[in-house]
Amino acid sequence: MVGYWAAMQRPPHLACVMSYESACSMYQAARRGGIYSNNFQSHWYHNIVVPHQGGRQDGTLTEEQLAANRVDYPKLLTLTEYPTDGAWAVLEKVRKLSDIEVPFYSAGNWTDPELHLPGNIRAYNGISSQYKWLEMHTGNHLGAFYEPDHIALQKKFLDHFLFDKKANGMLDVPRIRLLQHHGTETIYRENEVSFPPADAEDVSFYLTPETKLSLALPPGSKESFTYAGFKESLKFSLETPFSESFELLGSPYLELEVSTQAKDLDLFVYLRAVDADGNVIVLRGNHGEPMDTFARGYFRLSHRDEVAKDFLKEKVVAQRPVARSEVTQGKVYSVLVPLYPAAFLFDPNQRLELEIGSVNTPSTIPPMRHEGGDRLPERFEGENVIFSHGKLVLPRVRR
Repeated sequence: MVGYWAAMQRPPHLACVMSYESACSMYQAARRGGIYSNNFQSHWYHNIVVPHQGGRQDGTLTEEQLAANRVDYPKLLTLTEYPTDGAWAVLEKVRKLSDIEVPFYSAGNWTDPELHLPGNIRAYNGISSQYKWLEMHTGNHLGAFYEPDHIALQKKFLDHFLFDKKANGMLDVPRIRLLQHHGTETIYRENEVSFPPADAEDVSFYLTPETKLSLALPPGSKESFTYAGFKESLKFSLETPFSESFELLGSPYLELEVSTQAKDLDLFVYLRAVDADGNVIVLRGNHGEPMDTFARGYFRLSHRDEVAKDFLKEKVVAQRPVARSEVTQGKVYSVLVPLYPAAFLFDPNQRLELEIGSVNTPSTIPPMRHEGGDRLPERFEGENVIFSHGKLVLPRVRR
């Protein structure tokens, strides 16, 4: 991540930047759709920052001096919830991706929706470099970095721009290389010219009163689905299996009507692929764990204007500085809920499952779960309502 901030300063000695799985906004990394990632931020702070703070290893500072020399980052994140609070708005003004002009290799991970995604994609789209590459992979974050093919490309990029080996073929490498999930197998799409793909077609699946996903808008009046905030979820499944291949590439999103009797509402959104035998297709997550989803999204009602800003134009959630959105108990709100960018190729006879609720999916490992911090029962416990006739929008490409 520091590569972004360094490149924005345009130091004359900086030849190029390579950035693997890196958020480009510290705020967005900590506040997923507004929901505070307390587990990870506390894990990182107490296991990386504090033990390796300057002055600790050589014993030159006392515990009191060390504490006085550092910022309690998890506490700061709790106190500055919105992007207009504290230093966040200032950072947004002074840290501009467009200031980056050096050659840039940006490699992201589809299975990293709890932290860095969509940072590498936003960086690729936002920087001004003439020479820039975007690669998206999957699975264990360390494995991808050290795979022989990845190391070869890293060396080729650095040789070309750092050691001036201009004839090594780097300029022939496709500028966008996107790994596509096809069940548990993968293939690379190397002919894309932009991300999200300019030719992606938005396909709407409507939430029916029977908790199905239908290509047709349901007839009749809307029905309400009630569930307990902070405790429960709802599931919707495809009305009929896909009759032909369906390739998703881009950022899915929901358009919903919701209300809550609580003080605020968090939505945890998960998309799953189900094979022809009815089994959920399990991928490998960012830490090598079984991952029963191929796309995820997080959303807090009091952040709805922040989350929605510019999304329909850019089709990648950015969470720019927008002040708190008011929440009135019992009031029905029309909301736009983006999911993080995803890639999945469905075969005929496979199905899609959507989960919308107020809890982490069991496959989310403990450090990446959204627990504690400002996720408190007194704020989020209460009856939540989602109405039928809303829709899930999937970006479809035909390759």
